[in-house]
Amino acid sequence: SVTLESVGAPFRMRRSHVAYYFETMEALVLAAVVTTAKTANDLIVAEMTRASSPEGQLLALVDANFIWLREHADQGIVMFAFLS
Repeated sequence: SVTLESVGAPFRMRRSHVAYYFETMEALVLAAVVTTAKTANDLIVAEMTRASSPEGQLLALVDANFIWLREHADQGIVMFAFLS
């Protein structure tokens, strides 16, 4: 299970240091989801802006999701866990 301790461990941070930024697990999860969604959204908007037609925008939307997942695979688990 994910705890504030397990989140801090890879960074050699104590629970108290993690809790300084995220008082609850809910706050930490929310921050992860918001960061993940913003990263994906920024990439999708950039890809769609390059398209010159509605069909191109649709293809860019689909392609951007796969680009995001390839470039930010570590964030994929956040989004998939949130959506399930």
